Amino acid sequence: MDAFDYKLGELFCETVPVEDVARRYGTPVIIYSAAALRENLRRVREAFADLDPQIRIPAASLPSPGVMRLLTAEGCGVAALSGGELERAWLARTPMGDVHFAGVGKSDDEIRAALDGIYSPLFQAGVTVDGRPPYYRGPTGWLIAESLDEIERIAMIAGSLRVNCRIAVRLNTALEVPDGEPVCEADADSKFGVSPSIAVEAFRRFEFRQHVRLAGLASHVGQRSLDVETYAAGIRRLYETAREIRDAGFDIDLICLGGGLPAITMNQTGSTLGPYAEAIAPIVKGFTVDKLTIQPGLPVAAGAGLLVVSVREIKPAEDRNIVVCDTGLDPAGRPAEVDGCRLVWPVKTEPGLEPPRPGVERLDTTGLDWYDLVGPTAHDTDTIGRSRLIPRIRPGDLLAIFDAGACARRAVSRGNDHTLPAEVLVEGRHMAPLRPRAGLIEQIAPELGPLEKL
Repeated sequence: MDAFDYKLGELFCETVPVEDVARRYGTPVIIYSAAALRENLRRVREAFADLDPQIRIPAASLPSPGVMRLLTAEGCGVAALSGGELERAWLARTPMGDVHFAGVGKSDDEIRAALDGIYSPLFQAGVTVDGRPPYYRGPTGWLIAESLDEIERIAMIAGSLRVNCRIAVRLNTALEVPDGEPVCEADADSKFGVSPSIAVEAFRRFEFRQHVRLAGLASHVGQRSLDVETYAAGIRRLYETAREIRDAGFDIDLICLGGGLPAITMNQTGSTLGPYAEAIAPIVKGFTVDKLTIQPGLPVAAGAGLLVVSVREIKPAEDRNIVVCDTGLDPAGRPAEVDGCRLVWPVKTEPGLEPPRPGVERLDTTGLDWYDLVGPTAHDTDTIGRSRLIPRIRPGDLLAIFDAGACARRAVSRGNDHTLPAEVLVEGRHMAPLRPRAGLIEQIAPELGPLEKL
């Protein structure tokens, strides 16, 4: 059974009508399918079975501790990019040894919390998980450093705490996609990672430094889908640098391949991941390490979630109608993932007007109309889709934005004090709220106290 499917013109998530979720929790609402998350994870493991990597799910793709907890139970770790994401991983019961803590510009407080849970902001606030305070959680498995200065700060903080830690250096592989556009997080001039020569220098400079042990190399291009050749080129450069470091006499215990894999979209048949695994297999197998990890955020998350919005009003235009919804998607939030949310369809429609299957072109346009779908904020980029041919809709109707699992929380309209959507996990017949829809009072409340003192 497909996790998201139409039955007699009505969209279901597993066995729950999507309309029931929207009416119960309000819109906008992000709905995740537990079955789709597990199935996408199974497909990733199947594609990379020959390499047997450990999986670290980027918290940026699936930030809800409830969803992280489900994937932790399936044997995944977490890739965190901030102190907040580090705390979310702990709330998800993820063993901290299975967490990678990366990200540019880590604060000293974030580094302390990664090295010793007693410095966790949640511990300071008295929060526990299963009755256990965070200092029982242990240190973060690997800190992934973005610069020489950051390694120096980690070493100083670890020394002051009298703890030891393992560090992997993030390599900037300076990739370019075939059309010449640089890959956003692997561009040679980007803020992410270091060049191969500086990576080698880092191992030499900190070889005898107490409290830190450099023993890993990581690469990440962001949650963006690359073509197979570009993906393999990045992995090849990563391993060339790893070999140079090992040949210089240093240990390489961890290789993190990062992301760059395509999404597994809803109702997709067949695997798109196999060619990626096959392309890098000769590279990876020629260099043995204790631990190999990947971060398949898009493949696991995108097709496992949809965003449901309500139609507020419809404005006639010259050759189409402009549909204003209660939220939109700003590509500035997660451009690669937002670009993948191409299918938008009414939650309920006439039988026979269900969306076409992937790869199937709809030839009969009877009952369909052209729409521009936009959000409510005062920004032109706040759109859901332009020139979309979908069944005719009316104010109050519900629309489903498919393949939004990896981007919805970060890309939904936040301008002009619009609030975050609710989040719900569906498993079989059950709906579990992950996050209530934020209210305006809760959003403004922190500003009321200071205002009274002016």
